Amino acid sequence: MACSMTVWADGFSLELRQPLEVRQIELLDAGSSAEAMIVPRMKTPPAIDGIWNKKKWAGALKAEDFKIIHQHALRQAIMKSADGDTVAWLPKTSIPRDAVTARLACDDNYIYVAVHVESRNPKGLKSAPSSARDAAIHGGDSVDVFIRPGRGTEQYYHFIGDWRGALYDAKHTFSSTGKWTADTTCNAADISYRASVDDRGWTAEFRIPFKSIGMSGHDGEALAVNIGSASQADKEYSAWNQTRKSFHEVDRFRHLSIATEPAKALRFSSIKVPEFLLYGNNNISVGIKNPEKSGLSSISGRVIKNGKADAAAIKQQIGKDNAAELSISIADAAPVSIQLELCDAGKLVERISVPLTVAVPLEIPGAETRELSSGNRTLRLPVHIRVAKNTIMKSSLLLEIFDEQSQKKTEKVLPFSKSGEYLLSVDVSDLDTSKKYRLKCSIIHNDSTREVIASKEIEIIKHQDAFDEKDY
Repeated sequence: MACSMTVWADGFSLELRQPLEVRQIELLDAGSSAEAMIVPRMKTPPAIDGIWNKKKWAGALKAEDFKIIHQHALRQAIMKSADGDTVAWLPKTSIPRDAVTARLACDDNYIYVAVHVESRNPKGLKSAPSSARDAAIHGGDSVDVFIRPGRGTEQYYHFIGDWRGALYDAKHTFSSTGKWTADTTCNAADISYRASVDDRGWTAEFRIPFKSIGMSGHDGEALAVNIGSASQADKEYSAWNQTRKSFHEVDRFRHLSIATEPAKALRFSSIKVPEFLLYGNNNISVGIKNPEKSGLSSISGRVIKNGKADAAAIKQQIGKDNAAELSISIADAAPVSIQLELCDAGKLVERISVPLTVAVPLEIPGAETRELSSGNRTLRLPVHIRVAKNTIMKSSLLLEIFDEQSQKKTEKVLPFSKSGEYLLSVDVSDLDTSKKYRLKCSIIHNDSTREVIASKEIEIIKHQDAFDEKDY
């Protein structure tokens, strides 16, 4: 049951209401897409026969803990949470019933991928109408492999294999129109794919040439990968790194690197970032594999906006520790990337760029103009605020009404104690029908500077007899 409370302040009131929408529930681990893992180079590459054998994949990178696509998991959590505690159910509904595990490895010429699906009904696997090369086999039980060479390149490669051994591959390119386009005509040469079914499920194995995906396979070369599984019996779609709505979310690919001896390499082991960056300082937690512990290692981070560094790099010596905390400051809502560099004795070892979303913490849904009749005394409008709890407790809502001709303004500062959805009521009885006004809502820090975190404006027009006399 929703509860409410109203705060009054000389013509302004703010009704605090519990959020009624689940749109704010988001348990994606955005940092997992930035974990720097190693694809090990194997002296004896695994045979691609479609048969699941852990011994032949010994030493390969393990890809486990697959999660259901977030939108699907959230829908199930809402249905199961009779008590309304959707957050408690979401981790449970994110676990696929058909467990999925995968392995990745490479040699000098190929990258190898194996995916094993523990199907609850191996005899009931479904297939698409056609098994021809590049047919729409995603309509059946299948697995997806996504590879994006480098860091933030303008293309990625998509491979699908089904349980019958059918194969699909395509190259996706980011166009000048801001969309990804798929080309299925550039079939990878020398690719090998095999699949098999047993009483415990089915297995898919790929051997993908580095040349076919624009890579050399040299040590230290970067790539981003995600793996998906489509189990059609229950329309269950899961991914190695959980996506929001689709497998084709490049910002959710995991960052990997090629290495011959990963155990001895100085490298990133994990990077944890907030799902949404907020205005002001944001903490970035970084884990480092530092086997030599020489004390000469350092890490630096900077914000990249519109392809350019937004500020000087923040540098920190690692010493003999295996972790670091960096504070990144955000000043506006433009899309940004966080570029992290790991150095040893001044020499660059690894560079990772993580695309991030800056939260828009204040929204006023609806039109940008509110037109009122002359009889209106009150303007009511919803205000949505999305700010972290530790920020919201240190902030207030500043309301200002400007006379556009004289620039005279009336302002009030209203406190609030929680983020969510608010219904704002503004007394407009004194507004002149011959003038135009602007109402500005801002989130400000509770200090003497009254620094604005975010703001939105709407125009208010009062008409003499344009409308019936009623509240809007």
